[in-house]
Amino acid sequence: MKNITTKVWYDHNTTTENGILMLHETFPHVTHRTELWLANDESSYTICDNLVTEYVEEVEECGNLSDPDLNDLANLMLNAMKNHWGERTPDDDDILEADWFEIAEGWFNDIMDDKGWS
Repeated sequence: MKNITTKVWYDHNTTTENGILMLHETFPHVTHRTELWLANDESSYTICDNLVTEYVEEVEECGNLSDPDLNDLANLMLNAMKNHWGERTPDDDDILEADWFEIAEGWFNDIMDDKGWS
């Protein structure tokens, strides 16, 4: 039996070029390397930690901790890192090839744990 993988396309995996919606596939190795940079590079970590902490606190104030909009957080993180790194990661990967939803979900859960809200 063949393994079939279904790809899910999130807002942050799309761009519009010449009026055409372009989908960007994500790759686990790019996601992993991007996560390593976010966790181990001091300036990248500080940007993400501040952004996600503020986001978690805002979601908590609204009473939505059980149903956060992680796609929104993924877009915020992607835009913050595009401003910091540009269109490519420090490993020279296309920044859109990282799964920012997966990254955002991990950071959200970590901050929740740090605050004792999980």
